[in-house]
Amino acid sequence: GSVYGGRPNACNLCHLDQTLEWSGRYLDEWYGQPLVALDEDERSIAAAALWTLKGDAVQRTILAWHMGWEPAREASGDSWIAPYLAQLLTDSYSATRQVAYRSIAKLPGFQDFQYDYVAPPPELSGRADEALRRWVGLGGPRVAWARLLIGADGQIDVDEWRRLLSERQATLLTLRE
Repeated sequence: GSVYGGRPNACNLCHLDQTLEWSGRYLDEWYGQPLVALDEDERSIAAAALWTLKGDAVQRTILAWHMGWEPAREASGDSWIAPYLAQLLTDSYSATRQVAYRSIAKLPGFQDFQYDYVAPPPELSGRADEALRRWVGLGGPRVAWARLLIGADGQIDVDEWRRLLSERQATLLTLRE
């Protein structure tokens, strides 16, 4: 599963706004799967946020795709997703950037968003900043979600984002199709 193998589980790929603890409880209740030990982040922060901010390239790319997947957006709401995809628009892997762009373009208010996933880093950063401004202009989330690192003021918890990004898995990977 997610905790031992590092690969995102099916529950949290649809319920993007939920924690690993939430998934574990349901797996225990419904299927008798034993609860696993989780750290504080895994108990309190949505798995999608953890994998997007501090995960490896495979996790980040998988999450970028699922953030654009309509069933997951319906199950999780999508008013909080744009900042996470904006972060991935500057990812070190071009494949991850391309997937993030395809997903952000599916969000309300982003259908006309222009982006070149192979542009120079300064341009990538500028487009990511534009995506964040657009998200703020759309009103951001309608509720506070501590587990998604969004406060009651609708603002991103920048300190937590920075902490998680500083813990990002930077192991170089070869993604084969």
